[in-house]
Amino acid sequence: MFREQIFEGILPFWIQHSIDTELGGYITHLRRDGSRYDTIKTTAMQSRMMYAFAAAYRLSGERNYLELARHGLQFMTDGLWDSAYGGWPDSTNRHGAPLDAEKRTFTESYAIIGLAEYYAATKDTSALELAQRTFELAKHFLHDKECGGYFLRCAPDWSLLSTRKTICSQLDMLFALVSLYRPTGDHRYVRDAVELAHVILEHMYDRRFHCLVETCNANWTYDPFATRDITWIGHNLKGAWVLLQLFEITGVERFAEAARGILDFSIRCGYDCENGGFFHYVYRSGPLASQEKLWWTNCEALMALLLAARLDDAAGTYAPYFNGTLDFCMRSFLDPKYGEWYRSCDAAGMPLNSSKGGGDKAAYHTVQACAYAIEYLQALQQRGHACA
Repeated sequence: MFREQIFEGILPFWIQHSIDTELGGYITHLRRDGSRYDTIKTTAMQSRMMYAFAAAYRLSGERNYLELARHGLQFMTDGLWDSAYGGWPDSTNRHGAPLDAEKRTFTESYAIIGLAEYYAATKDTSALELAQRTFELAKHFLHDKECGGYFLRCAPDWSLLSTRKTICSQLDMLFALVSLYRPTGDHRYVRDAVELAHVILEHMYDRRFHCLVETCNANWTYDPFATRDITWIGHNLKGAWVLLQLFEITGVERFAEAARGILDFSIRCGYDCENGGFFHYVYRSGPLASQEKLWWTNCEALMALLLAARLDDAAGTYAPYFNGTLDFCMRSFLDPKYGEWYRSCDAAGMPLNSSKGGGDKAAYHTVQACAYAIEYLQALQQRGHACA
């Protein structure tokens, strides 16, 4: 099922509509039918598309996907890298000229993640070196050396613009570190990941409700007004997934314990027992804040639930939620006419936003979820368990 999703349901849409054969890179602002509504290119989406094609090459061995991934790498290295200060601008026009040259932890992290996946697929050391160089710059300029964690953004010359700290920035960098470690085995990245994970659990994990909070100031004081005290189930599921990966690498029980607590919160407060799938917005204390379900939240759910099942689920706790989420996604997010997944649905599965791409949506989440599902299900089946 998941291989079919990647190679028949998702990537054909992007191959047909997103490849910029004239100017390089990918165009990701796509409507339901693949027509383009903007040609702005964000660095994070260029890297996410490269990730998706590199992951497809790793799964299939088909050189077409390697060439499509290399197409993105070429665009990034030829024009997006800041030759004056290093690092990656947030967004450019179709030609690659900066529109927003600020350096954001989100953008730098996803540049690392895409480059690391490309290296894992190809062993191209130039991609790895660029990922490592990106991390060193981010660690030097965006990392808070006094209080820990990562600030939100810097100016093009890396002077600090915002001391705000978001859970998105912390989790993106945490996954970037895991992504650097996996193909290299370099324990320097594990040490940094462990340090950052402890910071997250110390300052952004609400021990009363067992959820992650969204926004803090520089000294880690929680700012409930930034999101009206709402937490994103997508970030909670992503946090649980990455913490479980780090537990798998290090054996640090604190990470597994926190991940289980976050998963329990997400299921209790975000899972739709009637229709399946996860809502995205809930108040920190638990009540639902919106009936909207986002594609990426449910992608994170598939990975987090399967990895939790693989690591420790003798009682089968997570299987019903995985199955319910998968069923909802196939029934409601997947577009049977044009391919790929809709951006968002209501509780019952009626599309609220049928666009397929944008400045924050590419082939990344759907391909990633399917690729990890293949890996995790194979491990579960070898142990005699079945989630779907």
